[in-house]
Amino acid sequence: MDFVSLLIAFVSLLKGSFLISIIGFFLFFIALFLFNEIKSKFKLTWIKSCCLSIFLLSFIFLLVIYFVPAFVFPKIISVPFNDADLALNSFELIASYFAVIVKLIISAAIFTVLLTALTLIGNIIHDILFSSKKSKKLSKWIRYYIVILVECIIVSFILLFVFPWLLQGLIYLIYFA
Repeated sequence: MDFVSLLIAFVSLLKGSFLISIIGFFLFFIALFLFNEIKSKFKLTWIKSCCLSIFLLSFIFLLVIYFVPAFVFPKIISVPFNDADLALNSFELIASYFAVIVKLIISAAIFTVLLTALTLIGNIIHDILFSSKKSKKLSKWIRYYIVILVECIIVSFILLFVFPWLLQGLIYLIYFA
């Protein structure tokens, strides 16, 4: 690869990471609110509150992305049965939804492990970048956004260049595993 191609790839990585970091920053607000509520209500430690809030957000996110297509496009997903023997009865339908919920709970637990590691990396990045007194003058929200941006760049680099199969594996985990 020549220098121009590497430069274009790097600029594209920064541009994509910037867009993802904006979404991540809004999700951070929700997670921070949930984290503070869980920590104050249940008197848990930092890591337990963090894991629980990440698990709840992951589970809700997985529920939404798994079931929204079924509600948005019900005619495409539901195939009419010509044979009555192939149609699901109510017990089989409830059992299949229960199995999906259990699968999503397991997927949310896996996402919790991955995202808790990213949270710990984010704390390390925050401590490295903002340990001086001069950086404390910045607003805490600007510091949070900078940490989220740096973390998005790192994660995007890892997902695109180091482990490109990981993103496909996560999609497989959500829908097909």
